[in-house]
Amino acid sequence: MDNISLVVIGQGYVGLPLAREATRAGITVVGLDLSMAVVDGLNSGRSHVDDLSDADVSEMLDAGYKATSDYSAVRSADYVVVCVPTPLSADGNPDLAPVEASMRSIAKNLVRETTVILESTT
Repeated sequence: MDNISLVVIGQGYVGLPLAREATRAGITVVGLDLSMAVVDGLNSGRSHVDDLSDADVSEMLDAGYKATSDYSAVRSADYVVVCVPTPLSADGNPDLAPVEASMRSIAKNLVRETTVILESTT
C-alpha cells in the first residue's frame, strides 16, 4: 500500500479486529476510542477483547498502529471507519447518539477527499 492511512473509530469487538487486518495489509492505522483505559491498554500492548490476544496488539504496534482518543487524527486520514456501538434505547429502537456524536467530531476534523464509512448495525 502506498501510505494509505486509516482511522478506525471505536476499538471494540468490531473496530479492533478491523484495525488489526488493516495493519496486516500494510495500512497505517490509528485506533480512536474515547476510553482512555482502552487507549492506554492498547498502546501498552494489552487487548481488551476476546478475539485478539496481547500478542496480536503487540504485532499491530510493531507495524505502526497507535491508539488515541483525539479526533484530530482524522485530519491526516485517507479513510475513516466508524465502529461505535448502536445499543437499543428503552423503546427498542437503535440509540444513534454514539453514531451522531462521532459524526459531529469527525465533521470538525474532516478534510477534503477523506472517505468516511459507517460500519454499524444501523
